[in-house]
Amino acid sequence: MKPKILKKILIFFVLALVPAAVFILLRVKNGQRENVSAPETQGGPSPTPTFKLPEYTQPPITSEGKPDLNSPEVKDAISAKARLAKRLPIYIKDFKTSVGIATTINIFALPGDPEYLIHIDIYGINYQNNEANEAKNPEATAFKESFLAVKTLLGQNEADIKELYFVFGGREYIQKTAEYWIKTFKLL
Repeated sequence: MKPKILKKILIFFVLALVPAAVFILLRVKNGQRENVSAPETQGGPSPTPTFKLPEYTQPPITSEGKPDLNSPEVKDAISAKARLAKRLPIYIKDFKTSVGIATTINIFALPGDPEYLIHIDIYGINYQNNEANEAKNPEATAFKESFLAVKTLLGQNEADIKELYFVFGGREYIQKTAEYWIKTFKLL
């Protein structure tokens, strides 16, 4: 082969392989960093947050410290989730709020979840600003309107939110802000 062709092939491989190798190394390094901070559970990621659930989403507990599956509240939640299960997930993209913030509503259950628990996620809101004064924080208004839409959606699908146990998002600050707004705006 001619030296010019070999030189061109070598340049091609260097230009193609070096960025690919850097990309792969960065992906591996980022993946390792994520794995270090993520809690390991048997059978994959935990379906529910690792922090304490808000009071209004905790089922009664037996003397053994386990959820009391025989309590009327838990039986109602299991029944409501069963009625809802065939309709899950309920996913509404670009829900328009009066403050111009479009949210996405996602109501779902994961296979490893307790039989009484559902997830409610409202995306598109900045949960890091938990200011409840709607004049100062349109995110709070967007959440309130989206949550009221969740209640309506559940009602249209034969479930009352007051019968269900639910969690918001997978991050503690989202759960805490949602809990704060729910209490402040008396949404339950």
